[in-house]
Amino acid sequence: MGRRMNLKERLYLTSVERYRRFGLVPWDLVVSALLVAFTTCQIVLIVENGVAYTYSQLLQWNRLFLNPDVPCRQAGPIDDGMSNSYTVTSAADLQGYVGNIVNVGCI
Repeated sequence: MGRRMNLKERLYLTSVERYRRFGLVPWDLVVSALLVAFTTCQIVLIVENGVAYTYSQLLQWNRLFLNPDVPCRQAGPIDDGMSNSYTVTSAADLQGYVGNIVNVGCI
């Protein structure tokens, strides 16, 4: 355990092998694990803050452009605002549009 590592051992040994042969603490492994943990925490915090904002924006767009009868309220476990929908066209209208296109194309 008292001998020093040569260049080949420094380049090719993994952190665990260095610990077993020389008793050196694998700092690069510890730092990598800490970076993964901190990055994961940061992503969770960013997503957690962004979800509430994104959901409230979606409710506002739904209320403003699709269904103005939906009341503005805080999102709860059961939100009727998102389940309301607004039909832009009906099936009969769509069949009429396609029929007109086909008829114009045949002339």
